[in-house]
Amino acid sequence: MVFRSETKRNKTKGSTLPSLRWFLLMWLLGGAVLMVISYTVLLEYYLDLGVDIRTDSILLRNAKQYDSAAMLDESEPLPRGYHLQSYLGFDALPSQIREIFPENNHHHRKVLRHANRDYGDDENDANIIDTDNLCGAVNCEFIFFYPYQLDKGGWLFLVQGLMGTEQVYEDLKFTEQVAFAIGIAFSGLFLLLSILVINRVGGPLGKLENWVEGLEENREPQETPKLNFREYDALAQRLSQAFERIREDAEKEKQFLRHASHELRTPIAILSANLELIEKLTERPERGDSEIASFTRQRNALRDIQQMTETLLWLNRQTDSPLVMDTVDLDEVLESIITENNYLLAKRSVELTINSQHPKISVPTVALRIVISNLVRNAMQYTVDGHITISLTDKDIVVENANRVADDHEPAASNGSYGFGLGLDLADRICRRLGWFLEIKTFSHGYHVRVSLENIK
Repeated sequence: MVFRSETKRNKTKGSTLPSLRWFLLMWLLGGAVLMVISYTVLLEYYLDLGVDIRTDSILLRNAKQYDSAAMLDESEPLPRGYHLQSYLGFDALPSQIREIFPENNHHHRKVLRHANRDYGDDENDANIIDTDNLCGAVNCEFIFFYPYQLDKGGWLFLVQGLMGTEQVYEDLKFTEQVAFAIGIAFSGLFLLLSILVINRVGGPLGKLENWVEGLEENREPQETPKLNFREYDALAQRLSQAFERIREDAEKEKQFLRHASHELRTPIAILSANLELIEKLTERPERGDSEIASFTRQRNALRDIQQMTETLLWLNRQTDSPLVMDTVDLDEVLESIITENNYLLAKRSVELTINSQHPKISVPTVALRIVISNLVRNAMQYTVDGHITISLTDKDIVVENANRVADDHEPAASNGSYGFGLGLDLADRICRRLGWFLEIKTFSHGYHVRVSLENIK
């Protein structure tokens, strides 16, 4: 888990998620291409089906006429016609016809087709079957084979050849060109309509996105845009209501902190004055070191409460005016914080290491102290048996803690928690307000926390 406190808002421009516009466009364009391909395939299929149905009708009529006539006169001649030949019995068929239409594939009144060659193929192609003058001087382009079982017994086989004329091929070519042009025109029209539909659907989404980006906590509520569709309008209304609730809750929180901070000023001042009075009233030469240390701790505690109160007021003021800058010796600040929180390490086996370059930097003292105090206190609180390392430079403050084994007091890394209460929230808000970089990483049995002071506003 990595938690970062940064001043910049996340942008969606670098997102790897697909664009809704492109997603819809690709699907619609793919659907158009699929429809054109299907249309072309179906066109060719129905053209072939039409030829098969017409040929089947002609051959059936010829076979029935011969069957009826042969029942009355056995000398009835076999059907002959334009590109049509007939044979009684399978053995009477030409050898090449028998090869392309094997006997085990014959079924009564089921027409079979063989594509012999396309228009313009070389007549010397070895794959072309010699149709034995069925189509005149050239070999047929298509051969239709029609088995018919006669009522008197035996089989009648009709062989129909098909050849196209120049006019037929020109008409077919023209039809293909028209079909191709219609397909292109349809795809273009479908693409244009798709773009219009996507703009109609996606335009309000862009308007909604811009409107949401304009919803900021400190701005006046913006009028909900009209988004053309009921669903979009309902979503915008829900977002507006949700943001208004968030705005109200945030304002209530600010008011509470502001009022609480103001209310705390009076008792803090009273406590401070009374502590000073008690210290003077009890002043005597024989005052012991423990008594002096007790007064010192009380003064330090009151000072910390007063500083935290002032920080709360500063965080909740609607102003960018900075806190008072002081030159701070980080070693002294850290030593004071460790002394104040050292009781947390009592009866624990914890090794504390400090690596310092002895930096002195110009920062808001109160804010820096609150941040460091929270991080150090959390490290001490959640280290039972292990080590704590604190590193100080003029650019970074790093706090690392690690337990030797998992412990019930150690926060679970999986849920990303690191300490509780007001301190961590204050540290996060201070870093955001001052432009500092706060990073918290979890690892096995511990944490690595870094506060970068390079980007101080």
